[in-house]
Amino acid sequence: MLYKRFRKEKRKGAFLPILIPVMNLFLLILPFVIQNAFLQKIASMELQLPSISEGVAQKTEASKDIIIEIKKDGFTLFWGDEKKLEKDFKDNYGPVLEEKLMEIKRLAPQKQDLMIKVDPAVQYEKVVSVMDIAKSEGKLFPNIVFYDEVK
Repeated sequence: MLYKRFRKEKRKGAFLPILIPVMNLFLLILPFVIQNAFLQKIASMELQLPSISEGVAQKTEASKDIIIEIKKDGFTLFWGDEKKLEKDFKDNYGPVLEEKLMEIKRLAPQKQDLMIKVDPAVQYEKVVSVMDIAKSEGKLFPNIVFYDEVK
């Protein structure tokens, strides 16, 4: 009698209580896995690499950096290694700067960026006025980059 009391009886369907928590887990996790699989966006970027013949032709004009170095009393415009313009802020510098930038744009029409190096002593209004002339409503050089000297 004692033997029957402590003996585990084999019941039919004994595996079902173990299977129910596993099924509940799948019911909770599976929708999140499926949702994340569909919400993931695959980013692709179209590139247009230059051919070898274009690379040689563009190296002369397009690879030159356009730099405007703004100091307290005036600015200097460089294109590559050559100095194109040096002007004081006392003079009417707007039309002259725009004319020189248009000349550079005619020689290198694919060039979109311009680098500005600003001295800390320069007034903010002068920097903004030079930027407005350089952008010229997006016609000349819409991408302006500020930089400091490399040490």
